[in-house]
Amino acid sequence: MLHTHQLSHQLLHCLRFPFSDSHPTSISIHSTENPNKKLKEKKMATRPDQPQSQRSSSQAVKTTTAVAVGGSLMFLSGLIGLVLATPLLVIFSPVLVPAAVTIFLILAGFFVCGGLGVTASFIFYWMFRYATGKHPIGADQLDRVREKIARASFIFYWMFRYATGKNPIGADQLNRAKEKIADAAKEMKDKAEDFGRQEAKEMKDKAEQFGQQVANEMKDKAEHLEEMKDKAENFGQQAAKEMKDKAENFGQQALQQIKGFRA
Repeated sequence: MLHTHQLSHQLLHCLRFPFSDSHPTSISIHSTENPNKKLKEKKMATRPDQPQSQRSSSQAVKTTTAVAVGGSLMFLSGLIGLVLATPLLVIFSPVLVPAAVTIFLILAGFFVCGGLGVTASFIFYWMFRYATGKHPIGADQLDRVREKIARASFIFYWMFRYATGKNPIGADQLNRAKEKIADAAKEMKDKAEDFGRQEAKEMKDKAEQFGQQVANEMKDKAEHLEEMKDKAENFGQQAAKEMKDKAENFGQQALQQIKGFRA
């Protein structure tokens, strides 16, 4: 009676609030089930990844097997088709080879013409954008290159006109600058020559003065040496005379002493 009363109460509640989330909509029926069965269900609920991993591994095995079988069958079918088509290819080769070459040339010409057409259209589109001042890709580099080429061409054209004597713009200024440079170079050359002559003259005068000084010093030293020579000669003569006089005196004294000893 208690279970039936609870079941009727829950049914009445569900009928009153059929779409409410705050009230339970499930009916709980108490039954006397086996407790071991409940434990097994709890263990299976605690391991939800085990059946998914088993399914993924089995699916991978099936996929690998299908790919291997399909690839081998495709290879065998292609090999069988090649074996069967080889005699036909050999028989019809005089017709197929020129046809293949012709088709290849036609396709190559078509692709080349298409590529050239696309390139030409892109070039015309780029020129249109460049002419309208929209600065397409590479316009700045082209402007710089054009300026360099124009500058170089103008320089060569100016040099050609100047070399041929046609007096281009700036030729008179260049001639005046050349004359000024030539005058300055001549003036520098004259100054260098004058400076060289002055330096040579000064060096010559200094060398002559130094030579005269050295000669005078050598002359004075020679005269001094002559004086020393004369003094040495006089001193030698005087010394020789003194020695001679002393020797004569000593000889006379010795003779007198000897005579005194004999007497």
